Amino acid sequence: MRTLHEVIKGAQQPSARTPDVGPLVDMLKERFGSSLSAVLLYGSCKDTPNIANGLIDLAVIVESYRVHSSPLTRILNACIPPNVYFIHKDDLQSKYAVVSLAQFQHRMQATMDHYFWARFSQPFTVVYAVNDSVRESLIQAQVNALTQFYSEIIPFGFDPKTPIELWAQGLSLTYGCELRPERPSHSQQLIERYDNYWTEVTELLSAQLPHLQHASLSQRLRWRIRPVYGKLMNLARLLKAAGTFANGIDYIAWKIERHSGVKFTPAPWMRRFPRIAGFRLAYTLRRQGGFK
Repeated sequence: MRTLHEVIKGAQQPSARTPDVGPLVDMLKERFGSSLSAVLLYGSCKDTPNIANGLIDLAVIVESYRVHSSPLTRILNACIPPNVYFIHKDDLQSKYAVVSLAQFQHRMQATMDHYFWARFSQPFTVVYAVNDSVRESLIQAQVNALTQFYSEIIPFGFDPKTPIELWAQGLSLTYGCELRPERPSHSQQLIERYDNYWTEVTELLSAQLPHLQHASLSQRLRWRIRPVYGKLMNLARLLKAAGTFANGIDYIAWKIERHSGVKFTPAPWMRRFPRIAGFRLAYTLRRQGGFK
């Protein structure tokens, strides 16, 4: 039987279905220079070879937040990671999240903020790493994310018949802690795409952590607090994205319409003052059912 480390190492390698995002990586190398540690490909386009006109999800791992020229931007990235930006080259377009390697590793084991371990316990591909040390750090970070996620959901009282059900239920639980526009079936579809991966990591984690049976008092308290905390953090990240994206308000409105069907056309003033407009957008879309 493979170890969890070996499973993750294999899963992070590019495959025949990995799209060619080389032009975007080259632009990121030019933009961040020697501070660029790694680029991760994740999300719906991760295994879609033909991604023309799709929106690619990338995570840009940097050495430190000194890559930002603005002190305010550095502070926001450190306090509410990640910062999100847009990049495009020919028919390739991507939104990319910037986070330091140290913070990426730390947040994978955060007790309250589920943002990183819920997303990056899912398979991702390392399309660039500056050296083997960084690659090893990314493997360990994902191992930690899976361990944290598993530790949080196993004692929750689920009665899954398969690993797919376990992780789909766990992912849905984290969705309830965010301003998520996805339909209820989305988590199941997302997990089913990598059924072999989830089956293998579940077997390994259950052997590694056999003592997890009942939720502790601290875990029960966290799951009561996390929906409020998570939604506030999610709102803060959306408002940041409204300011860092070109046409950020339009992007957020498009994203919510794409996942929930709720349409909202931003007014011209909202494009001029995106951070202020973000509050109005969040309020309006919440009332229309754009997210829960």
